[in-house]
Amino acid sequence: MSHPRITVVTVCWNDLPAVQRTCASIAAQSVTDGRVAHLLVDGESKDGTPEWYADNHPLPESRLISEPDEGIYDAMNKGIRESSGDYVVFLNAGDRFADVDVLKRHLQRIESGGISWGYARARVLDESSRAIRPVVGMVPYKLSKHLWGRATICHQAVLMRRDLLTDLSGFDVRFGLAADYHLLLRAALRERP
Repeated sequence: MSHPRITVVTVCWNDLPAVQRTCASIAAQSVTDGRVAHLLVDGESKDGTPEWYADNHPLPESRLISEPDEGIYDAMNKGIRESSGDYVVFLNAGDRFADVDVLKRHLQRIESGGISWGYARARVLDESSRAIRPVVGMVPYKLSKHLWGRATICHQAVLMRRDLLTDLSGFDVRFGLAADYHLLLRAALRERP
């Protein structure tokens, strides 16, 4: 793929300070060639999030959808449908990239190997950047451990082709809070990350 594009999808609802932190992390990324877009999927917040975003979007190509949804995974599915990139990364309200070169490394990896999906390990931190649990994500990947729930992957640390997400029908909301685990397991059964 000669010029892949990534859409960073952020879902939120009534959490403006978290959206501001996430947008700052996206704006700080070193990729400046227009190959990254941002999509904020807002559940019709009443705290000023849509108004703030209209004047403070993090990238030249940024878009806001603000309307009611049926919860986080419904909003994330909306993000898949409405994204414009070849690849999707979910970075939800309050989440941050580990450093300013994350998206640059994603694009380099895509260009060198044409991956369908991949993941990184994730640090789970509190608002003052203190670790609140061990690093999440087993490297190298082992399907057997993933199948038995012993190899958690944070969806925020996943890069996936948009067409693969679509082929998998996105997040199955019937699985509740395990919808991301279910999606990533289905992706792994289709193709190893």
